[in-house]
Formats: sequence, C-alpha cells, structure tokens
Amino acid sequence: MGIGERLGTANEGLRPRPRRKPIQPRSAEGWLGSEPVLSQNIGPDSLKNNPGTIPMHDSSLHRRSLDTSGISILSAGILETIAHSYRRSEDISDTTGELEDFDKTWPQEQSQSLVRPRTFNAGTSYPCLIIQSNVPRAVNANAQMRMDYFTFILSEYEIHRLRKFFKPPPMPLSSGLTSRMKRSNTILGFMYLGAKVFEALNNGPKDTTWKCCKKWIANFDRQVTNHPAREPSVQESEDRLTGLLELAYLTFLVVDTVAGYALLKRARPLFLHLVSNYRDLCSERNGQLAVSLPRVLLTLRYEIKRFVFYDMMCALALGVMPVAEYDPGESPVVMYPPLPTEVFHGVPIEWILIIGHIHARTSNWRSLEAQILSWHPRVSDIWGEESVEARVCGVDSLDRRVQASVKQIVRLMEVVHDPPMDVHLSMPCIMAGIAARYETQRTLIYQKLLSFRNTHIWVLRGADFAPVLKHVWHGAGANEGAVTWGDYVNSRCALLPLP
Repeated sequence: MGIGERLGTANEGLRPRPRRKPIQPRSAEGWLGSEPVLSQNIGPDSLKNNPGTIPMHDSSLHRRSLDTSGISILSAGILETIAHSYRRSEDISDTTGELEDFDKTWPQEQSQSLVRPRTFNAGTSYPCLIIQSNVPRAVNANAQMRMDYFTFILSEYEIHRLRKFFKPPPMPLSSGLTSRMKRSNTILGFMYLGAKVFEALNNGPKDTTWKCCKKWIANFDRQVTNHPAREPSVQESEDRLTGLLELAYLTFLVVDTVAGYALLKRARPLFLHLVSNYRDLCSERNGQLAVSLPRVLLTLRYEIKRFVFYDMMCALALGVMPVAEYDPGESPVVMYPPLPTEVFHGVPIEWILIIGHIHARTSNWRSLEAQILSWHPRVSDIWGEESVEARVCGVDSLDRRVQASVKQIVRLMEVVHDPPMDVHLSMPCIMAGIAARYETQRTLIYQKLLSFRNTHIWVLRGADFAPVLKHVWHGAGANEGAVTWGDYVNSRCALLPLP
C-alpha cells in the first residue's frame, strides 16, 4: 500500500494522485494570491474586497472555504490543520485542557523521555527507541558565561599575584575572592585591572606599557573616589578598602613608593570605619580609643589585616609613624599556626607586634631587646634586633650585634637568590643596607634591591630604596663610618620626600 492510499483511509477527501513534478517555489504575491490567508478584519466589507481572506471569527466560513479537492496533499494538510485549530478555539474550556495536555508532553522531569514511541509504523521492522533526557529544566547561558568570566579573572589574578606569595594561599581565600567577585563589581574591576597590568608589563613595550598602566590606574582611582557623600555600609567599606589596597599595590608596582603610600593614607578612613563596626577590634589606650594590634591581626577580615600589614611595613621602611594609631597590647607571644601575614609575605607575626611596640614606645628598649633575644624565629636573625638596636637603643652601625645581623642577612641573600622567592628579602635588604660597612656587602645589597622592580616586587618596590642607601653610604657611611637611624631617615627624606 502506497503512502497516498494509507492517507486516504484517514481522510476521505484525499485520493492518491499520480506523481507530480517538484513544486517550484513561488513568490510571496503568487502564494497569497492563490491560497487563503488569515486576516483580523472581521467586517463584511472585507470579504467583498478580499474574497480570498478568511475572517478569524467565522468558523463555518473556514470549513466552507477549505475545499481540498483541487490542491496538493501538502496544501490540504496545512489547510486542514488551520481549520482544526479554529474549530478548537470555539470552546474556551477545551482550550485550557488542551494546553495542560500540551504542557504535560514536555519533559518537566529529567526522567521523562523527549521522544515517545510512534503509534504509526511505516512498515519498518526496526523497533522504536525512547530517548531519555538528562537536560535540566532551564539552562541560563548568561549565568554560565559570567561564572566562566569569574573563573578566568581569578585564574589570571592568581597567576600574576597570588603565586608570588611566600606560600600559596589556602583554598578558603580563593573561594572567598570568587564569592566577592560575584557580589561586587568593585572587586571584579580591580582584580581585572591587576590581571591586565601584569599581562601588559610582561608582554608589552616598556615605555608604552607604563603610560597605559598609569592611565588605567588613574581611571580606577577616580572611580573609587567618586562615591556618594552618604556613609557607606560595612560591605561597601570592605569592598572599597580591598579595592584601594589593591590599587595601592599596583601603584607601588607601576608608579613609585611615594604614590602608593599616598593611596594607603587615603584608605585610612575606610579602615577606621570598618574597625569601628567591630568593637572587639578596639581597645582603650591612655584614655583614648585605639586599634588593638593583636586583635586585628587575628581577625578573619583579610582586608583589615592587609591594611595593618601595609601600614607597618611602610612605616618601617620610610621611617615614619603608622597611618593609624595602634595599641600593641601585651608583650608579643609566639603563635602557631602562623597567621596569613607570615604565610603570604614571610613576615612573622611577632615581628609586626614588636614594630607596634617600637612605634607606640610602650616599652623601654631593654624590655624589647629581651623579648627579641627570647624569640627564636625559623630563620635566625633575618628579622633580628638590628632595627630595634638602631632605632630604639640609639646604637649605630658599628655595634657588634648589628653587624652580626648584617652578616647573617647577606649570607641568606647569597643562598636565596632565585626569583620569585628572593623578593621576600626586600625589607631585610633595606635594613641590612643601612648598617652595611664593606663594599662587597653594599654591592650585593644594591644590586639585589635594583632587581626588585617591574612585576618582581614585594609590597614596596625595593628599587626605590637603592638610591637612598647609596646616599647614606656616600654621606654618613663614607669610609666605613658609623650610620644611625636618623641618618637613614634624612637620606630618605632627601631622595623619597613624602607629600
């Protein structure tokens, strides 16, 4: 039995026809002129003017107009479908039920099949297969693309920034960055800026790249400073503080130490606003409210700890007081496991507390010296008593204890000389360079500091301090002369003046 005969059993008006030539495509005018079209004009005049038009409201006219005796099988099928659809529209209650039946045909559950067994078999002996669907109800392509974008930004940031840490960050920090990128366009923008700056500095021409990176940083600086006058929420303060600290780091990298320190000072109000929202991070000192240094170093708020770390390191390297006022608390106690500051930058937490005591002047120099001598760091004397002796005790570079520390740091520099690990010796190099007496020591320290530039920097750009040390050596330290902490501060003010 042919296909036409089988179709004839279902529709009496259709009969098998002899094989015709392929139907040639016709223009839109020819089709509309020979076949009925649907119209929304329901007036009687529309039938007189357009005899080939089927009004949408008259189903009896639909049935009379759909005469399939003289048209092809394809046209007859189309017209029969149209007529059937309009017959269904006459009963609104039936339409609702049919729509529900139609909805049930879709695979709302993952176990429901997309294709059902056919009730009509065209003579083939192959069994009908049921294809199971594992497609979820809805796939949000925009959300997936945004997640891929987050992953790309974070991976680029980790490659250029986080992997230069003393140790890789723990997984909670990486996941925390991802979640904060999702919630904040500020964090996403600054991380993207950091990834682009590192990429440009690694691949582009130096002169053009520096100008381009400085322009990017200036644009982001204007964005973060142009904020409403209203008091920001805690979350907004956290995001803006994180952005400013990242911008300060990029400014240390691209511009210089002075410009980066100026950005750090501008972040002070955000830092104090955040600390004021966590009363446990504050303590009373001399009748005034101060930031508790031990507590902020133990807090889970990474941006707060990062600000404190930057503040302490800048104060030590530049010879100035910290931006914020800290209460160092009791004598520093060795802590284990190490805090993120030590893990990321190789700086023991005990040393940060000692620096806090030096700036606060809450202990006499003999007490601080006893604390340092009782402290046994993992790398002996790299963060030893040299700075305390020179800054608090008033001794000069000729003191035997200071010279012992200089020799230890120089030996360590000769061992750890490969990047990127050597960048964590930036601060010890500066401290050792102040008291270095011999030309061999000074040459090694000077060349090492000059290498700490471009993308190979720690927190501060070590290359900015090489001219300062050279000024010290040719001034107070000429002919192996004694150098004091005041001599270093004077040279820094001459070569790196702060606004």
